[in-house]
Amino acid sequence: MDFAKWIDNFCPPLSGETKYITSFDVSGFARPWMLAWRSDFGTSGLYDPDMFLELIQLIMSEGFLTDPDQISVEKLSCCQVPTCFLDGSYEAMPNLYQHLLPPFSVGFLKGWKRALGLLTVLAAIRELNLESCVGHSFLATYGTIHVNFALKDADVRTQIMEWDNATAVAKAFAIGKGEAAAVSALMSDVNGLFLSRITESVKIRGMHRFLTHDAIGRGIFSTGFSSGIGNIEAWKDELTNRDDQELVGLFLQRLEFDHDHCFVDSRKACNFSQACKLHQLCGLYLFFLQRLRDIAPAADFPTISAGLLDQFLHGYLDGDLGHSLESSVPPGDLSSIGAFRRPLGSHVAQIQSVQREQQEQRSQELARAVAEATFKQLEAQIESDWAVLRAQMGSCEDQAVQTAKDLKYVRDRQQTGKIYVEKWMQEKCHLIRLPDDKDYNGVLPQFMTFTEQFRGIPGDMYMLCLLDFTVMPNSAKQVNTAVNVLSTILGMSSANLGHVQLPAFQKQTKQATVVTHRRNIEEMMLKQGLSVASQIVLLFDKSECLNSDSRASHQVCIAAHHKSFTSAFQSCEAVQLGRVESLPLMPVSEFYDYDDTSKPGKGVKTHIGILEAYQKGMNLKNTDRFIVFDVVPNRHTEFALAAMEMNLTGNGTIYYCGIVEEKFADITSKLQSACYEKWDASEEAPPRTRPAAAADSQSGSAQVPSLQVLAFNTSLNKPVWPEVLSQRFADGPELAALKTLKAKFEMEFGRASQPQTATTSRVAGSCDFSFDGACPLDTGLEIDLAAVPVTSLSTDRLAMTQSKNGKPSVILMKDYSLWLMNPTDSKMDIAAGEICGFGTGAFEEMIIREDRDLTECSSLVFRLKSDMDLVVHKRTSTLMPFCAFMRMLAVDHGLGSCEVDSHLVSAKYHPAVDGNDPVPVSFRYGVAPLASMKAWVFKPHSPAAAGEADTVKSGVLGAHYSGNFHKVIRNRRASVIWEAAMRH
Repeated sequence: MDFAKWIDNFCPPLSGETKYITSFDVSGFARPWMLAWRSDFGTSGLYDPDMFLELIQLIMSEGFLTDPDQISVEKLSCCQVPTCFLDGSYEAMPNLYQHLLPPFSVGFLKGWKRALGLLTVLAAIRELNLESCVGHSFLATYGTIHVNFALKDADVRTQIMEWDNATAVAKAFAIGKGEAAAVSALMSDVNGLFLSRITESVKIRGMHRFLTHDAIGRGIFSTGFSSGIGNIEAWKDELTNRDDQELVGLFLQRLEFDHDHCFVDSRKACNFSQACKLHQLCGLYLFFLQRLRDIAPAADFPTISAGLLDQFLHGYLDGDLGHSLESSVPPGDLSSIGAFRRPLGSHVAQIQSVQREQQEQRSQELARAVAEATFKQLEAQIESDWAVLRAQMGSCEDQAVQTAKDLKYVRDRQQTGKIYVEKWMQEKCHLIRLPDDKDYNGVLPQFMTFTEQFRGIPGDMYMLCLLDFTVMPNSAKQVNTAVNVLSTILGMSSANLGHVQLPAFQKQTKQATVVTHRRNIEEMMLKQGLSVASQIVLLFDKSECLNSDSRASHQVCIAAHHKSFTSAFQSCEAVQLGRVESLPLMPVSEFYDYDDTSKPGKGVKTHIGILEAYQKGMNLKNTDRFIVFDVVPNRHTEFALAAMEMNLTGNGTIYYCGIVEEKFADITSKLQSACYEKWDASEEAPPRTRPAAAADSQSGSAQVPSLQVLAFNTSLNKPVWPEVLSQRFADGPELAALKTLKAKFEMEFGRASQPQTATTSRVAGSCDFSFDGACPLDTGLEIDLAAVPVTSLSTDRLAMTQSKNGKPSVILMKDYSLWLMNPTDSKMDIAAGEICGFGTGAFEEMIIREDRDLTECSSLVFRLKSDMDLVVHKRTSTLMPFCAFMRMLAVDHGLGSCEVDSHLVSAKYHPAVDGNDPVPVSFRYGVAPLASMKAWVFKPHSPAAAGEADTVKSGVLGAHYSGNFHKVIRNRRASVIWEAAMRH
């Protein structure tokens, strides 16, 4: 109070009409003792001593200038300071004059440092007794001060609600745009506790050489601000201010450190661009420090972090951090920062490992989010397609009606084909059954009946009589009577020739025996008056055969004719050359259906070559007939297949008649199948599918629905589930949900897993599994078998196979348990397929009761339990349910009516509706044994005993169950599967 009174006396007021402010409501003139000196009555920090000294010198030399009428002079911007802004308590001093403001009560929005300088000068004059040294003109500037009150206390309280409005702040406090933006950012976006810290730092260092208003105004301290911009936007999250204030705290600490450790003359306020770079370095430093904390030893981390902080504050890490920001993306490389690399030493590898784990985790999280979004979109598309299908497609019963009509057409067409085949076989490929006594003389009248069809027809007739003694028959009567028939045929005409294939050397037959057989045949022929002088050598091409193929590369034959004639075949190529060259010998691996009792032959192409060699040079006319009389065919009747193929491919002059034994009667079905397939593809056959006009008139033209994701198979006339959908997701909840959708789809629309080989489907529809909820076994299902060490298995083994071509070894133990062995050190993934076969054997027909189906020990019983039992299509080795095999016969081969050995197969029907006839279920069948309970059983030949160290072929391993076939594994992982072959 004494200081205020002294100032009032030393700096007298102006005389005249000058009025001094009496309240904070209006601007005007103030007395110097009204100006507050406390730092919390102003908004700027303290000056450094040198700057403050310059200010005092100016006040003492120029006076205290506040008159705005003078050039470059501005008023003091003052206010009544709200108590909420003060650092401590405040009590107003008693009024010096009753009508004027109290001493030291006027606060400042701008000008506190000038006011503090004035009060400091006056205090010095008082303390040093320098009153006499100050001139009157100076006292005038000291005594009357121009002030402008920006807002009242009530205005401040109102303005507090609008701190985020920089324009309102600038207007309220009469400050510039940059300062107003800074005030707005600090008051609205900065945590209160941290704001106090910033305020304290600025009070100590001042704004002039510390930080620009622009940097604060653009949010450098604001929560949510990120300096990750431009070419380092990838680091945006790591360079963002969080609520924990850790980043802005380190940033302010670095600002203070840089300011305090800089030479006074070199200090310069940090602008926004510089502040951003410093903010980026702080953010990356904290990011790497946190990663270091995760892998560094907990006991050593405080020491390491203290050392790193000291290096960072001194700027030693700035170069490495800046380079990492510009040259890498999160998570970056921790080892690229030298200061982080050095103290850890042995932890670098661990750091890199953690980095990779974090990157993998981020990738997994991203993949998880993408999978979820993709599945939601896919699910919506599937539901949309589902609605379209329900609206457009008829019920299962409607589709079954369409299938039934197609099947009827196919059955009628099949019957037409059978009639054609029977007629064709009777005329061009006739088979005669050899009597049980194997006397060929009894079949000669039947052959003569076959040739009666050619009498009275223009053209010549040539006959080639075949006797294949490659494997000598066991019956001497069979050989004698066969030669007698040959002699009879050759004695009829010079246009008849015999082709006799002499016994070939084989491993199981002694050479002397083969020579004896040859001589016996030649002697028989000579006794019958036949010439054996003309020999023909068959030369085989074995280039496609394995080196282990022991079949001879040639065979000697006799082109026999009756001695009474000069043979009409003298001009043919085979007789002229005495050999038939380059006959392709079929590899054993390509033979279809042979075993120990059915030795591999030479192949159809070889026999075609032989027949063509006898035709070449004969100058046959279109009206001529070349009759092949196969008296002694081989097991596979390959001359019959050769003659049929030649005839069906355009050689219309060739006819065939063969004699077959009862046990080889299955050749008839093979010939009929070949003939039917040729007819099926010919122009003589009716269309494979129902004529479009008839189909449209009965069911209307079907339109293919417009689908987004699901597919529509026009050949099946039904929607199908695209398998590619399952490939869009890895294992996880999305794949599981997709499988659930697929199961619902197949329950409503059925599955379309049946093999489709024909280019045009003959029958619409597919196996309707929705009828009874049946579900075919998914052979693509992954099964992870439990693994045990091989050493833990018993050494009591019956047999085992060797691992080949990526397949496991199979071990059969003496307790008849079956094991798969992986002989490698890596994981083995194998597709569903054959584990082992049962070798060779014979089929027998037996009466098998239901209770013996699984207890038959000596054989394997062919007994299907339902149409869902799996079978293997023998020709393509394709695994499928029995109902799918029946569908394939109808769709791909035009066989709508089929019988199954030892079984009764009937169609399943939908329940009758409204008194109408029941409709068959599409390609679903009831399967039951015959009423007689007869069934075919397969009895494998007993295998040779195998030692523990010996291996056997996988094709015969199953034969080691001999006498215990009821113990063969039968479950959903492995079971006995029968091969299925079609016969016309």
